[in-house]
Amino acid sequence: MTLVLILPRIARKNKKIDKINKGFTVMAKMMQYDIVPMSITGCETYNWNIFKKPTITLKMGKPISWQLEDEELIRQWREAVAQMSGYELIETQSKTEKTTLNV
Repeated sequence: MTLVLILPRIARKNKKIDKINKGFTVMAKMMQYDIVPMSITGCETYNWNIFKKPTITLKMGKPISWQLEDEELIRQWREAVAQMSGYELIETQSKTEKTTLNV
């Protein structure tokens, strides 16, 4: 069994999930591995008090098939992470929507 952990960066300080690059989808497709969305919360601040232990929560979602189109895979990943973390999901336009709007 092989485990590959890739954490796309999201805005921790403002607790928003905006545009996500598709690098992790390319790697998943090359290796033919499903993606398991994960949420790590409780470590958003950098100045921890050494006398107060932070509560850190790790949640794992249901696997997302690597066989989906990149945009659908990213959409499902973003929605799952937003739901688990409580972060705000900022809607982004897909490439096809941008192309349609520019015509």
